[in-house]
Amino acid sequence: MDNKIEKILLEGSHFLNLDLNNSQIKDLIKYHSMIHEANLQWNLTGFKTEEEILINLILDSLSLAMAGFHFIPSETIIDIGTGAGIPGIPLKIVSPFLHLTLIDSSHKKTGFLQLVVDELHLFHTAVVCERAELLGHVASFRENFDWCVVRALSSLATNLELTIPFLKVGRKAIFIKGPSASDEIERAQGALSILNCQVLMTLHLPVPFCERINQVIVVNKSGHTPDKFPRKNGIPQKNPLE
Repeated sequence: MDNKIEKILLEGSHFLNLDLNNSQIKDLIKYHSMIHEANLQWNLTGFKTEEEILINLILDSLSLAMAGFHFIPSETIIDIGTGAGIPGIPLKIVSPFLHLTLIDSSHKKTGFLQLVVDELHLFHTAVVCERAELLGHVASFRENFDWCVVRALSSLATNLELTIPFLKVGRKAIFIKGPSASDEIERAQGALSILNCQVLMTLHLPVPFCERINQVIVVNKSGHTPDKFPRKNGIPQKNPLE
């Protein structure tokens, strides 16, 4: 199966205009294998087959390469609600100079992520098991990151409250969404205003070997986050900012 997986990975990366070196190919295949093996023991992701995992998690994450984001060496990036490490770990593998922080509230998932970090020797990569509502008020995390990436985490209004507090002023958050992105932006106007941020653009990025086209919302933070945000555990999900 590894030969087939490698063929799909290479064809997918070519489609995305990514020139992967041998080390990156090896690490992406190893990471893919670790997700698949862990999934046989516990429900790490809803995608079960090797091809589903490769296409819907890894190549899906790498589709961000088509957006032309220019990551500068040593920039800090935080992945909130990362789950199996998506999209943070694939981005780290292809941009090894990034300083990555992976956040998830599940001990099971963060335990898996630490195994991946150790196995792949991903330097400058931290795994933290905590809720974003709490971590967003910790001085060493608050307004301390250049980029934030989020995939499939609640509505945009909720996403904003859980992520914008981590960003430095003038830096950007990237939200990977589905076909309802424009509606979510409309409903998030209040949250954008309250949290001092603006939607810069929405990008439409195809995923190789998949009919899905990701809608990627890019948000810029223009001012400091008011001290009260994020609110206490669960409130951003139950009562999104309007």
